[in-house]
Amino acid sequence: MAAYDDPITLLMTNTESGVLSVIAYDKEDGRDATTRLIEPRSLVEGVSGVLVRSIQIEPKRGVRSFMARRIVSVDPSDQPLITGNNRFCDGEIILTGQQSKRSGRAQSPFDEPWFVQYTDLVREAVDDYQIEGWELDRVEATRSKLGLTLGQIRAVHAYVFAEYLIAFAIDGDLDANEEEQIEQIAECLDQLGWRPG
Repeated sequence: MAAYDDPITLLMTNTESGVLSVIAYDKEDGRDATTRLIEPRSLVEGVSGVLVRSIQIEPKRGVRSFMARRIVSVDPSDQPLITGNNRFCDGEIILTGQQSKRSGRAQSPFDEPWFVQYTDLVREAVDDYQIEGWELDRVEATRSKLGLTLGQIRAVHAYVFAEYLIAFAIDGDLDANEEEQIEQIAECLDQLGWRPG
């Protein structure tokens, strides 16, 4: 991927061409980036940058959120898009309400370093719908280092859960598979210390 070819532009090009994208994604867990076959569906405003909401085909099918800045490479696949009416190429970023909250107050929790750091960590941990031991250890160590209260932990978990709900609802249909994935995300958040609902 050339320096001038940002991942979002490459994803748009592949989508416009009618093919799925193969991405290398680095969760910053000390291992190499993993390869995933995806169909990007929307761009969503996140606390620490733009998220690419996608249908992941491989290695495990489901809705995923990828931080654009963690996509290491993007290549076209030889497989066609799986859904019709894909508006990803429009480049519209879905606002999650974060901007309106910021404009109404001088100081927002969304701007706080603890919120950004812990939100990114929780997103990374739940991304694959399972919590590894090293991920739990890292989350617990970060919470301790930041001195987070239970209320702050709940706020971040609720925020991340809401991001996933928006991603699942964006196409106007919530099927049984997506309902199961929502339950898996809630279970992951429970393992990390608090589950919404």
